[in-house]
Amino acid sequence: MALVHGDALPDGVAAAPVLASTFAKGSLVPMLLVGDTLPTSVRDYLAATPDEDADGNKVQLKIVAIGGTAAVSDDVVDGALGTAADADAVTVQIGAPADSNQDGTIDADDVPAAGDNSVILYFSGLGATTATSLTSFVRDIVELNGIPARLAAGDSVTHAGASDACDPDEVTLTLARALTDGDTISIPGDATLGAGANAQRVRSVSVTVTVSAPEAVRTRPTIDIFLVAGRFSAEVTISGGGPLNEEDVGLRSASSTNTVSVNPATSALNFSEALEVGDRVLVKRGAVTDAEGNQSAQRTFAAVAPHKNPRIISVLMSEPKHSGQASTRVPAAISGEGNRITISAKPGSAADGAAGNAWSFTFDVASGWTSKGAVDIDVRVNSDDQTVYVRFNDGKVRNRDLQAALEADSSFASMFEVEPPANPSGGCGAIRNLELSLGTNDRQITAAAPVGGVTEVAIEVRFNGYVETVDDDGLLEDILRATVSRTDAADAGAVQAALGLDAPNPFEGPGKVVRYEAVTQPGAAAATFLPRVRDLVDTPAGRDVVFDDPDTDADESAEPVAAIATSYAPPDNDDEKNGRSQVRIARSDSVKPPG
Repeated sequence: MALVHGDALPDGVAAAPVLASTFAKGSLVPMLLVGDTLPTSVRDYLAATPDEDADGNKVQLKIVAIGGTAAVSDDVVDGALGTAADADAVTVQIGAPADSNQDGTIDADDVPAAGDNSVILYFSGLGATTATSLTSFVRDIVELNGIPARLAAGDSVTHAGASDACDPDEVTLTLARALTDGDTISIPGDATLGAGANAQRVRSVSVTVTVSAPEAVRTRPTIDIFLVAGRFSAEVTISGGGPLNEEDVGLRSASSTNTVSVNPATSALNFSEALEVGDRVLVKRGAVTDAEGNQSAQRTFAAVAPHKNPRIISVLMSEPKHSGQASTRVPAAISGEGNRITISAKPGSAADGAAGNAWSFTFDVASGWTSKGAVDIDVRVNSDDQTVYVRFNDGKVRNRDLQAALEADSSFASMFEVEPPANPSGGCGAIRNLELSLGTNDRQITAAAPVGGVTEVAIEVRFNGYVETVDDDGLLEDILRATVSRTDAADAGAVQAALGLDAPNPFEGPGKVVRYEAVTQPGAAAATFLPRVRDLVDTPAGRDVVFDDPDTDADESAEPVAAIATSYAPPDNDDEKNGRSQVRIARSDSVKPPG
């Protein structure tokens, strides 16, 4: 690199032909414009020097000052050399001192909350000199609400170092006061750690304390009663209290002799005569009181005619919830057992959740490969076949070369991320520079199938009237019929097993909605078994009697069809069994995913 002072541009013009031809044996030498100090943009450019030695130190970079130190000062040259030999810009994450997201670990994902007296700064990319004096510089760069943070007396900055060679350095900062709602902890973009040639720019970061949610509104206990004409009893559902006392219940009936009583154990209602359409049950205000003293409101419930032949009017599916990401590792035959790079699917990508389990990763050593040439790695991604193909064409390939090649492919980087070994031996730089074993391997080594991808969805079936019973197996067979036909599944039962389909709360009538939850089980094909929008759910009418054929004088004998649902209608000529329905699965925000 050539440094040219902004006040000595003629020197740069005169040097340009030499820098473009003979100075570096024919290689073009870039010119960087500086002043009396080293600009941040030049620091960033120099810090991005790609070549490193076995210990991770930047090498193979020469710097020439055009016009000598008379034009470019010694301090600027020293700063350029130090920056070029150092790491990239330091990145920082600001975390809480407690496990705020309740995932079992205290890390950078824990967001500071009101009441916290300290924060943890996670520094990545520190140079050796900076790390040893980190506590001295942190005081200079952390701000609270736009001004330097006021720290507690005593040891307000403690440096715990990194628990693992590739983990960030942790610095705990104790503040003079507890954080409150809306406070912002930040590091500005012009901050630097260290001094002189060892100074490193710090990437800006900001975290705002989440405003506390208002207290939940205290709700009253609720009472629900479903009354059906022709019945002598009714179930009572109480939420938030109970039981129901007989003196709090009244009956208004078309029959002057009908009376109501309350079962003291279950709160169920019993009537001396069958209910008629329009009969009403009145429940007094305060019939039920919860532990906080909240009282139920006055309610009136009317008896309705039973709904005959209920039909399905919609089958709605939630947005998929991807609760696990698939991952695999570079084969041990290439990297060695303890130093294997991990490849994980990215949330929100085409490999999100269970879809990531279906991908495969093949590593191929070209037949003409030697360790003498420049590193040459091809990465190809086929989304149709869900395969990633990596070919080592030439060169002494290290872990860092493989990681760089994978991340440089836009298709790969959009779906997957690469992580260094979880338990490295030696320094992080040494692990990154570990040479892969390519010369002793056969071609086309396939990594273990990715595992860990999980997708969850909820499905809700809505009827046009209240139903008393539901046959889960029959209903799920109708829902999954399209899935069975487009996959190699043996039957709906096999799909249920692959999806762990069940009803989280077994259906108890009366109700109009049946909910099922699916969680993909381990296996590459699990994602393909998920129901899809526009799948047809064809439900035949439940029947067990002989029907008249209107075109002949004879009766038409029909095979009995098991009902998937029954209503509260009395069993008379199949009136209580479901009628036929044909609906397509639709996506709906009203259906919440599992959990």
